[in-house]
Amino acid sequence: MSQNQLAVKNNLSSVVQSINQECNSYKKHSQIVKKNEEKLTKYIQDNTKKEVDDINDAIKKLNLKVEKLMEVPQAKQVKNQLEESSKEMYISLQKVMDCFHKGKKCIMDRENIPDVKKQQCIRLMYSKLIEKLYTEDEILQFKQFFSRVSPDTHKMLI
Repeated sequence: MSQNQLAVKNNLSSVVQSINQECNSYKKHSQIVKKNEEKLTKYIQDNTKKEVDDINDAIKKLNLKVEKLMEVPQAKQVKNQLEESSKEMYISLQKVMDCFHKGKKCIMDRENIPDVKKQQCIRLMYSKLIEKLYTEDEILQFKQFFSRVSPDTHKMLI
C-alpha cells in the first residue's frame, strides 16, 4: 500500500470514528432530553392537578348551563329559525347554481360569439352573481381562502 493510500485510509478511519462518536453523543443526549421532557411534564401535571380539575368542573358547569338555556322556549325558537334559514339558504344557493349553469350553457351554445368573449361573459355573470350573494368582506375572505388553497383558483376568481 502506498503512502498516499495509507494516509487516505487513516483519514477515512478518523472521519468514521468522529461520526461514530457524534452519533453516540446525539443518542445519549436525545435520551436525556426525552427523560427530562417526561419529568417536566409530570412535574407540571402533578403541580397543576387542582387547577386542571377546577377548569374541567367549570367547563362541565358551563355546558350544563348552555344545555338548560337551549331548553328555554325563546332559545328553541331562535334555534329553529336559524336552522330553517340555513336550510332556505342552502336551497336558494342550489337554485342559483343551477341557474348559473343554465346561463353558462346558453352562452357556450352561442356559435356566433368567440370563445374568449364567451369566457368574459361567464366571468361577468359569475362576478355579478357573487356580488348579489355576498358582502365585500365575505368575497374578500372567500378569495383569500382560495388563494391559500389553490393559487390557480385564486387567479380565476379575480
